Amino acid sequence: MADNDTAATVKPVLNKAAVLADVFVPHHLRRVNEWTITQAVPTYDYTPHMPKVIGPETPGNRKLFPFRSDIFPELYWGVQYNQHKLRHKEEFKAVPLLSEWADLKQYCEYWESVLIQERRERLLLAEKCSQYGVNIVVQSGNADRPMAILTVTGIADAAPPILVGDIALIRPLTVLSRPIVTAETRSYYNVMAPLPSHVEIHCRVHDVQRSQGGRVILSWLPDFQAENLSSLYKGAFNVRFIPSVEPMKQMLSALAWVVASSTKGDELERLLLGERSNVPASPGGMEAPDHLKRALENKLSSEAAGASSKVVRAYFRLNKDQRSFVNAIMNRTRDSRSDSTNQLLSPLILTGPAGTGKTGTLLTAVQFLWAYNRLQGMPCYRILLCTPSHTAADVVTCRLGEFMDDSQLFRLLSRDRPVTTIPTAVLPFCYQSPTTALFELPDTLLDFEVIVCTTYDASLLYQAGLTNQQLRIRRHTFAEYVRDVSRSSGMQVDISSTEPHFTHFFLDESAQATEPEVLIPLSVVIDPGHARTEIALVGDPKQLSPIVHSDSTGLVTSWMERLLRGRVLPERLQVEDYLVDSMHYDRQGTTFLFQNYRGHEALLCLPSAMFYEDQLQQAKHQDMEELAYWDDVLQSIESFSIPVELPYRHDVPSELQPFKTPGWPIHFLGVNGIDQTVTIKSGYPSNSWTNTVEAEAVAKIVVALVKQKHVPTESIGVVAPFRGQVVAIRRLLRDVGLSAVNVGTIEDFQAVERSVIVLSLTRSTPAFVSHDVREGLFGQAKRCNVALTRAENLLIVIGNPEVMRGDIIWRQFLWFCFRNGIYYGLADETLTEKWLTSKFKVLRKAEVPSLQRENEDEEVIVVGTLERVLRGFAG
Repeated sequence: MADNDTAATVKPVLNKAAVLADVFVPHHLRRVNEWTITQAVPTYDYTPHMPKVIGPETPGNRKLFPFRSDIFPELYWGVQYNQHKLRHKEEFKAVPLLSEWADLKQYCEYWESVLIQERRERLLLAEKCSQYGVNIVVQSGNADRPMAILTVTGIADAAPPILVGDIALIRPLTVLSRPIVTAETRSYYNVMAPLPSHVEIHCRVHDVQRSQGGRVILSWLPDFQAENLSSLYKGAFNVRFIPSVEPMKQMLSALAWVVASSTKGDELERLLLGERSNVPASPGGMEAPDHLKRALENKLSSEAAGASSKVVRAYFRLNKDQRSFVNAIMNRTRDSRSDSTNQLLSPLILTGPAGTGKTGTLLTAVQFLWAYNRLQGMPCYRILLCTPSHTAADVVTCRLGEFMDDSQLFRLLSRDRPVTTIPTAVLPFCYQSPTTALFELPDTLLDFEVIVCTTYDASLLYQAGLTNQQLRIRRHTFAEYVRDVSRSSGMQVDISSTEPHFTHFFLDESAQATEPEVLIPLSVVIDPGHARTEIALVGDPKQLSPIVHSDSTGLVTSWMERLLRGRVLPERLQVEDYLVDSMHYDRQGTTFLFQNYRGHEALLCLPSAMFYEDQLQQAKHQDMEELAYWDDVLQSIESFSIPVELPYRHDVPSELQPFKTPGWPIHFLGVNGIDQTVTIKSGYPSNSWTNTVEAEAVAKIVVALVKQKHVPTESIGVVAPFRGQVVAIRRLLRDVGLSAVNVGTIEDFQAVERSVIVLSLTRSTPAFVSHDVREGLFGQAKRCNVALTRAENLLIVIGNPEVMRGDIIWRQFLWFCFRNGIYYGLADETLTEKWLTSKFKVLRKAEVPSLQRENEDEEVIVVGTLERVLRGFAG
């Protein structure tokens, strides 16, 4: 009891400043990083790989816009930058938020300032990963690509994490007696005068193995240099990490393209700044199968007819709203071929919650374009399909590979992507150099009908000159040459073409891409004033935003979300705004999907009412045998704890009266744990937390699911908001032989679903909630939405009701569990007292300011239409 009293006394005293302060480092170790370096030894090529140019090229028809390394050179590589200068207050003045821009010059200046601010923040956060006085183990057996291993304590909890491509700056702790031999000095090294040298070794991160104690694999010195180093110095090193500059270079290059390619009032400026007036409110025109039927009249080969019938069957499996989006793409495609103005139209947008078939609908549109190419006997349409992440791009590639072969579909990868991270099903659609085994651009790249890549890897096409703009110039140059030669021979030959190479650009998961990031593939497909490329954005702005580290509303708001908001950047949004902002979305050219094909109807009740304007509908056929199975599984979990029941009140609305709703696959377990920062145990400065009580509760439930009810491990997903809690749960499951269970953060489960989701909220100290900026699950509407919509058949939530009560979303979740008889474990005395004494106001969907509870004597509760129907009340 004394220990508990002590813990209760200490907890309120702790705060972010106390437990997340910089780790103490002795002065003699810090001083090493302040030395002026006399020799920098790279272990890799500083110059990024430039893909070879395909096709004829002259200095006049290819213009690249390199990264402006002349501005803020300390932000370029971060080598020997002044840390004290970066820490100065004036260096971190927030970039003024511009809701509207006067022209593209002001637009680009704003984004350049925001990106520089983000780079500064990443550099400072990378300092937390610095290591002092550590040993480095050299890997043997790879003379061509020497590697070294560095163990970084607490790397599993790093935020931001160390990523492949980052730079490690390594310094010996003492002055070397002479410089390290290099390829240039090797021949006369033995006769050199032994001069003291402050050496810094520049390494590139090739792999990060968090599951193996935090191992970082680095590029290392060749044998002749490594032997020289070991003879000069034997001991430990200081290591600093510098985030890779490549993403920033690519985005700034795209901004330079915007300035150089646009003129005042042109279509590119209207696309990025103007209104969406050129988007029809409803698609209209023909249905997508009609396009194939017309083409079939001219070509009736068995191959073409088979491709057509297969695609048409996929089309008629779509619902009305999904077909509407496919029709819009096909009608725009038809119109673009007859439009002599080549006017660039605003993007079509497809949005909806998880489980509504957004990606499947997009891929059906791709199938139609692919089938039309089969009917024409030639690739009339070529598609660049991008996603913000490699995981999503790999998923799309696998699904497209079910009906396309490796001569039609290509997965574009940068050469530094490790082969071991590529799914086996994706490898046939990639190209590896026969000599280096690295990923390269094949000579046949222009022959592919669909190229899939990440938004950042699209820069490879730009660097290679394979953009619609640059290819048009080359075609024009070649056409003029052929025309001149034919005239001298007395012939008239005209091979000019106005068709763009990439006719369509599709961006899946677009709500997770920053706006400067989207400009990278746009620089590939847009050719202002000459060719029209159809653009479509697919995603859900109510789910995770782009991952950023600076305090910038601009980067957090994706291009898709800004278009939906009427092309203006929002001011800093509070959690309440994210619950209702879709009511103000621009609906022109936007298709909303509300029919859900995933899971039990009860799992949709709260997300529908809180996030999606009470419009979600269940479209999945409910299998009675399956429902009975999961109900049996749920009852076994409920037997572990005591239900919390509220008494009947005759003076409250009937839809609030508590009763046990049979068969609802939701279970809440209230616990009173203690959240601890991982810094206390590891000494690593990270805003990551663990909660042992919740972790043990999760492990107990997972063991029961697998060993008692025989639920397959691959059907279970465990979600926690902090990496520290993820690691703690993994250890407990590994101890009982359940390491195969997928345990991850909210970000890990974006676009992923499992039959069973066990969610640990982790946070148990109300005073710490205010420090969870874009972390945790409190005050984070988008993260809550993702967490609550990952389950297909059973959702189990474990948390502290005292903390949950203070959050606008989780307070509604507690009331939802109370009235439906799915609340177990620790009761919340405050809410129980509220039930007995307060007046209640019922809403069908989340509304502001009603949810802000200005009247403390009145409790506002949201009960959506779907919940009312399931409970037997009128919809």
